Amino acid sequence: MRSARYFRRHFQEPKCQALLGLTLVELLVVMALLVLVAGTLGATFSGGMAVWERFQTSGLREQWLQTTLDQFRRDLHHVRRFQPVAFDGAYDAVSFPAVVSDAGDPDRPGEIGQLGYFWDRRHARLCRAQHPYRLLKRARLKDACQSMAEGIERVRFSYYAWDAGSEGYAWTTSWSDPERPLAVKLELTYDDPESRRPVTQALIVPVPVATANTTSAS
Repeated sequence: MRSARYFRRHFQEPKCQALLGLTLVELLVVMALLVLVAGTLGATFSGGMAVWERFQTSGLREQWLQTTLDQFRRDLHHVRRFQPVAFDGAYDAVSFPAVVSDAGDPDRPGEIGQLGYFWDRRHARLCRAQHPYRLLKRARLKDACQSMAEGIERVRFSYYAWDAGSEGYAWTTSWSDPERPLAVKLELTYDDPESRRPVTQALIVPVPVATANTTSAS
């Protein structure tokens, strides 16, 4: 009669080994599936965060662009008639007489001076600057910059008025006439991270008849 050791060796142990090998294979398969699922979830989460960040960036950009355009509209609506300060326009800058504040003395009442916008090409931004008339002899508009919009790849100003050459109204990229134009167009071009292409925001502001409260330098 065969011993119990013989029985365990030839019948039970191989069966246990087979069961043990099958369990290891299943474990490896499960681990591989977990790694695959974790990688997929990680990629999905990363992609979702990137989309969310682009959405947030785009939303913030739209907000400050709208703020900039609103400020430009308000400033042009407060243009004043002041003979020593001309309404001067170029393709990348515009300035005009207006009531301004003194940055060095915020408690000082507003006074007539020069207010304008210009493109700081080096830092890719749109600047707003103002100087009281009493400081214009030693200060230029571009000596100061209140940054209104960052990441601006191009700024274009255009001026709408009667064109004697074509005998009609037209847009021009410069303005040196003593009379102010009928409207000013501001175009801001920036790279949109979502569409990955340049986007241009434009605003056309009618220039009101200048308030004739000041006609000469005091």
